[in-house]
Amino acid sequence: MGISKYRQKKIVETLSFSLTSAVIGVVFAALLKHFVFASDTDTSLARFALLGALTGGIICMTFMLIDPWLERLFSWPLLVGLILTPIIYAGIIGLEYGAIYTAVMGLESLFTNSLIIPTIAFSLVISLVLSFIGMISRLLGHNVLSGFLIGKYRRPVRENRFVMYLDIAGSTAIAERIGNIAFMSFLNDFFCDISRPIVDCHGDIHKYVGDEAIITWTKKDGESKASAIESFFAIGEKIRARSSYYEAKYGEVPRFRAGLHYGEVIVGEMGDVKREIAILGDVMNTASRIQGECRTLGEDFLVSGEALSLLEPFTAAYSVSSRGNAELRGKESKISLHAIRIAMP
Repeated sequence: MGISKYRQKKIVETLSFSLTSAVIGVVFAALLKHFVFASDTDTSLARFALLGALTGGIICMTFMLIDPWLERLFSWPLLVGLILTPIIYAGIIGLEYGAIYTAVMGLESLFTNSLIIPTIAFSLVISLVLSFIGMISRLLGHNVLSGFLIGKYRRPVRENRFVMYLDIAGSTAIAERIGNIAFMSFLNDFFCDISRPIVDCHGDIHKYVGDEAIITWTKKDGESKASAIESFFAIGEKIRARSSYYEAKYGEVPRFRAGLHYGEVIVGEMGDVKREIAILGDVMNTASRIQGECRTLGEDFLVSGEALSLLEPFTAAYSVSSRGNAELRGKESKISLHAIRIAMP
């Protein structure tokens, strides 16, 4: 069984952060050798570099691997998290650094020349910075953060993308029945659950708007194995697998509808005090209108003719039926719509 794209992304993220931390560790160790241990002729620069690389890489990788568990701290009061997180980090750093130092330099100098307190402090700062960057990346979205860092969308650019608007059916009635607090939890569970299928299908979650998720694909990623279509059904499988959880907690399993369109969009940075990478254009409005037609036509998933023309060669596993040409609000010309379902054997 192949590794899912979601898992691949996590592996790449872990390795890249760990490698970065290892390089920083080598630089820190070299500085120590030059300025603090210059008179120590018994220990070579190579051993210091090895110590720095192993310390930086292993400690960072440990934090990345236990990150899902550490994220539970965010459900506690902020003050508790701020107090406990450094304590946990410092304990892990102390234990791992002690073991690494002993293996590389020897036990006899661990308590005399290891500089364990400054190393814990330095490693703690670097780990907290990398953890903060990872948290911001999850908050903004990986592509959004990278776009900000390299200035890709400093000036608006034209891109061709598949755009999907996906929302929860009957959300108003659900909110009235379970209350707004529980409904917020319901939405959060749903959006968390759909993240992995979307990433596995090469999609990028642009933003959440109320009970709606806006998902985009580049032309290449959306066409790959009809990923822009496959994502809808992968989400369905995930929610079905979690149905007992939703039934027990909310008395309701999420039902959702989606509209998919393709065309040119404008992507660029927007805002000052609060900045974001915005995606604008007729394609966005049309995808939203197509999603709205799902209720009118009694369908769960509608795809425009423009999108289907690119994806049809890869849709053998699906049943495609024309729903005619729809006159969408704000559109001068009609849009051909097609309902997509899993093909019956």
